[in-house]
Amino acid sequence: MSKERRSWSSEDKIKLLRRHLIERVPISTICEEARLVPSLFHRWQERCLATPPWLWKATDAPSAAKTNSASRNWNRRSGRRTKSWPS
Repeated sequence: MSKERRSWSSEDKIKLLRRHLIERVPISTICEEARLVPSLFHRWQERCLATPPWLWKATDAPSAAKTNSASRNWNRRSGRRTKSWPS
């Protein structure tokens, strides 16, 4: 039995996170309905709360491009690599 890997759009992730954070639906219920592993949900939640909202989608805010290029330059100079939240 092979498991098919699903990809979640940013909108889908935010809908599920919003159900938990705003509507107070338990994580176990959300994960059961969406057939999602709770550890993945917690990872999304951690990344969502750690990342400023204007960086979630580059098309949402014109200033996001400036912020991203500035951080790339800083990271290039310091030699650090950063991970971005996949959409």
